Amino acid sequence: MDAIRNSSVTELKRRSTLKLEQGRGTVVRVVHGNVWLPQHNDTADYVMRAGDGMVLSGAGTTLIHACEDSSLQLVAPENARIPRKVELRSKGLIAVSA
Repeated sequence: MDAIRNSSVTELKRRSTLKLEQGRGTVVRVVHGNVWLPQHNDTADYVMRAGDGMVLSGAGTTLIHACEDSSLQLVAPENARIPRKVELRSKGLIAVSA
């Protein structure tokens, strides 16, 4: 497997947000920092700290908001690519409409 294709490290500045599209099965690990992670069709919100990790279960959009400067490792499922990433910059609240 190509490690570059299946694994990615992303740096997020405090109050910035990373938007992942179609990330089901992707492993998100917090290398350093603190992030808030809501998933599409998941009523729970997750606060993750350095050393925490989880597998994304949502097939839709996942937002990862940095509560402080943070570094994330994204690992795609076998035979898949890292989901499309779009960084959204924000200094306030994030409004998401359906």
